[in-house]
Amino acid sequence: MTYLDWPNERGNGYKMDDYKATGLAEGFVDPVSDDPKAEITAAWQYLHDTGLAYKLQGSFGRGAQHLIAEGIILP
Repeated sequence: MTYLDWPNERGNGYKMDDYKATGLAEGFVDPVSDDPKAEITAAWQYLHDTGLAYKLQGSFGRGAQHLIAEGIILP
């Protein structure tokens, strides 16, 4: 499953977008999948891949760089 498509308990899903990825990373959007850790990791990967992590407040860019250094998301 990619970070663009997440199913939920009702069998439908959503496409990851800027708002959902930011919300998952900050914690004001709840994960909908059976694997919340993977969904939050996917949100961070989305933020890095789109460059949004580096356009938001500094903690997002630093967070993304930390996750890359730890091997949690891909550079």
